[in-house]
Amino acid sequence: GISMDVPGLQPGGRLKRLRLQGEWEIADASYLMAFVDRREIRNLSDEKGSLLNATASLSQYDRLRQQSAGLASSPEALESTASFSSGTSRTAGVVFESAVNEKWSWSTAYIHASTDNETYPAVPLPYFPEHTLRFGASWFGVERWVFRSALIGRSERTTKDTGGTWLEQDWDLSVSATWQDPSKRRLLELFATGLARKDDSAAVGARGVWRF
Repeated sequence: GISMDVPGLQPGGRLKRLRLQGEWEIADASYLMAFVDRREIRNLSDEKGSLLNATASLSQYDRLRQQSAGLASSPEALESTASFSSGTSRTAGVVFESAVNEKWSWSTAYIHASTDNETYPAVPLPYFPEHTLRFGASWFGVERWVFRSALIGRSERTTKDTGGTWLEQDWDLSVSATWQDPSKRRLLELFATGLARKDDSAAVGARGVWRF
């Protein structure tokens, strides 16, 4: 289906979106998806381009959500929360997925992105690399365990809409092991992310959920 993720859109902001997407079953257990997407975002800001609703962001929710390794997230998802006042993003990509058998599946994706930053025209929008390449694999093991891995390569990108901080081209390796009981009331996840990054952003952790 169509990804509903809209990076950079703040509460109270305005979004104009145009997307064309096609999906094909090219074999018994292989699928191909291709898309082009244009998103124009206008967040609430003052004359200087400073966000007026920064305190109303969903940062607390994002922090809780990112406790998970996120290996099952959309290939279009950004590595962090993009914050800017106004801009336009244009993305195009292809995603291939294949189920080898009942236990193994793998996927690969390539996404190209270009952006217009209205407040700082010489700087691209934050966390939008021009090139993103992703490889993923999943194994459904015994006793309801699921093992996932993802290797993501990103070209150079900025972390701020002012262009003050840049991340070099790098690779991001993430792995996880997840168990869930038959009633789906208890969940245990062990994960490690950022294992191949050049910075110190690697993280190892565990997450448990018990629903009453």
